[in-house]
Amino acid sequence: MLYHTPRSFWTRCQFCNQPVFYYENELGSKVFFDDLGPPWPKHNCPERQAQFASRKASLKASRSKVKSGRQFKPIKDYQNRRRNRRKNVASPSASRDKKPGGILKQVAKHDLTVSCQGVIAFKKDSADIFKKANLRPGSLGASMLGRYSTEPLVQLTVHSPTRGKGRGQKLSFTFFIGQSIVKKLNLKEGMRVAAKLRGVVAIPSYPIWVCDQLNC
Repeated sequence: MLYHTPRSFWTRCQFCNQPVFYYENELGSKVFFDDLGPPWPKHNCPERQAQFASRKASLKASRSKVKSGRQFKPIKDYQNRRRNRRKNVASPSASRDKKPGGILKQVAKHDLTVSCQGVIAFKKDSADIFKKANLRPGSLGASMLGRYSTEPLVQLTVHSPTRGKGRGQKLSFTFFIGQSIVKKLNLKEGMRVAAKLRGVVAIPSYPIWVCDQLNC
């Protein structure tokens, strides 16, 4: 049996935009609460229920059309269309390789650690990590940022060249680093650096990178 690490954090309902608490237990079960603690009130979103009811009604209507013989196409035509589509559409990797000098943004995943070497393409002093992660200072989600929630930070973007088939393209890493480290190393745009990054995802739609180690 696959076990997960229990976690909970503050977020907003994607349907009604009300503040809620996301909770996930070690078995992978997920639920939204209006408040943490007894009596553990679940978030019963009327807008979500209305959307689900609308989808259910439209699905029922489409099934009835299929049963009545409308919008029905032979399976052979469907297979031919799929076969032709595969011939005409290039794979995602191939389409990216055809763009020399392209920049591929790298999205963070929680607790994923990566190393990158490249040139500082952008530097932003006094960066707001809470705005980037869509968190409130002092919230439960903000505690996942650790020391990065208390010290002044700088936002850097490093472009790292790719190897192999994607040669000519660059991987783009945007991350947060302590202001004291930037001043100590006198980091500037155009400098070549080697960084060890770690992904932090308190809210799924707002992943960020933080830098645990950097060398010039």
